[in-house]
Amino acid sequence: MQTTLALRITGDLLDPEEITQILKVHPRSSGRKGSVRATRSPKEIISKFGFWFWKSDDVSYAMPIMDHLALLKSTFGHARDLFGSLPNAEYVWLNICIVKTEEDGADSCVEFMLDAKSAAVIAEIGLPVEFSIYGD
Repeated sequence: MQTTLALRITGDLLDPEEITQILKVHPRSSGRKGSVRATRSPKEIISKFGFWFWKSDDVSYAMPIMDHLALLKSTFGHARDLFGSLPNAEYVWLNICIVKTEEDGADSCVEFMLDAKSAAVIAEIGLPVEFSIYGD
């Protein structure tokens, strides 16, 4: 199973450069509303809102959720109190993405356990959590 953790910030008037200056962390991806970005396909996407995304998958897909949370805490420890007051940020949340891999076998079910320690860290961070789970 592969896991990633993302901090996602969106808003119609969001200025990604301002968010980067405030958080003192560079995003994996960002853009203003109306910006055009390329995809892996020849298609281009026009952003319907401003966005600023940081993602932990640059480290290791094989890390357990608790290690992703520890990375988030160490990366944003200096700025965690700012999450609720970012200018023009309409939504700020965590996304935990879990992807079933071939090594997980042929079962179509994707299961994960969120232990009490990880749940406590999520509660301490204080942001809503979205789970994205992908299987065969």
